Amino acid sequence: MNELYKKLLKDNKTAIKELTGEYKMWAERITKDIRKYAVKSQSTEKVIENIIYEFKDNYEKNIRFSSFIKNINKYIESKKSV
Repeated sequence: MNELYKKLLKDNKTAIKELTGEYKMWAERITKDIRKYAVKSQSTEKVIENIIYEFKDNYEKNIRFSSFIKNINKYIESKKSV
């Protein structure tokens, strides 16, 4: 595995640890689900990085998770297809 992939993976894991509550729980579940079905690559970690960025942005704005994502299954499927 190349260095950029390893760096993205490490940064994504660190970013998830900074979340709490539902945001952390769902970030962990979604990233686990995506990694399970995707090839371990930079593009997969980029998708995960974008998800975490969305989560962190809404978390920092103090937006309830249920207001941010109405249907978690549709959200996950839309991210898997990217």
